[in-house]
Amino acid sequence: MSVSITSTDGPPHARKPLASQRSAGGDMSITFFVQPGCPSRFASSDQHRVKGLNAETIARVILPAPPWLTAPDYSPLRTDPADPSPSIFFSLNLSIYNQQIVPEDWFDQWFFMAGRVHPFALTWEVERQDGLEESVDSGLLAYTIPALIVRDQGYQPYVVFVSSAFRRSSDFL
Repeated sequence: MSVSITSTDGPPHARKPLASQRSAGGDMSITFFVQPGCPSRFASSDQHRVKGLNAETIARVILPAPPWLTAPDYSPLRTDPADPSPSIFFSLNLSIYNQQIVPEDWFDQWFFMAGRVHPFALTWEVERQDGLEESVDSGLLAYTIPALIVRDQGYQPYVVFVSSAFRRSSDFL
């Protein structure tokens, strides 16, 4: 029996924020390095994209390609053969309570994070903010993006530290 898709299928229904991760599907645990934008804090818990996570930003996670995929024989399989490391954008949802968000601390900073990727791209209805969004009749628009959930301070800045013991002796002259 074949499944038919009708042309009357409309856009996906907007989903409400998750009350919990129970029965949400098969989410995937992931540890990764990321250079996110400065997160925005939500004014109230009603605005949380994922319950209990009061801040959100867009994060680009680089997915290193396996070595065999970079071989010339497999270049037709890659979306951009010139870029060996594809990436994906996520809605990075964090819990940042009882601390100030300082934009300079996030600018050009790498973080090591551990979290969970929601199994589906989620759609929320959000208010227009800067007028650059698509033209819509009301003040709301659909926002669809895969969700990356980082709970319980599951992130830390990645700082490169070079000890003086590892410097060349000519650096001290």
